[in-house]
Amino acid sequence: MAEALHQLGSLASYHDDLPGCEVLLSLASSAELPSASDSRAVIINKAAAIQPVEDHTPTRADEQARIRAAGGQVFYHNGCRVMGALAMSRAIGDHALRPYGVIADPDVAHYARQPGDEFLLLASDGLWAVLSNQLCGPEAAHGDY
Repeated sequence: MAEALHQLGSLASYHDDLPGCEVLLSLASSAELPSASDSRAVIINKAAAIQPVEDHTPTRADEQARIRAAGGQVFYHNGCRVMGALAMSRAIGDHALRPYGVIADPDVAHYARQPGDEFLLLASDGLWAVLSNQLCGPEAAHGDY
């Protein structure tokens, strides 16, 4: 699944004027959660909200190091952004920022499902900008917030 996501990023057409996209995948039968964006997968179980993959943002030290090593910069412009434009450090598309360290390679979390796991919440950065994992967690799922 991670390889398919990487190939998708490689095959996307190159257009400087077109935006990129975010991808977050999961298979119910799989314990693999590949992510290449600032979208987030959160596993909600009876006790907690578990985030297996850290968001791909230019605020992460490892992501900043890769961006800087490629000759890119991270600027603060309405949030941290690669070259002052992109608020994530990995994305499918955004080919104009490839020379500056933006990549489509996913991080893959391997999560062993637990008996108390109830559901997997997949959402874009728009939700996570206003709600924490915990606010979307067990309390919210059961109406106890």
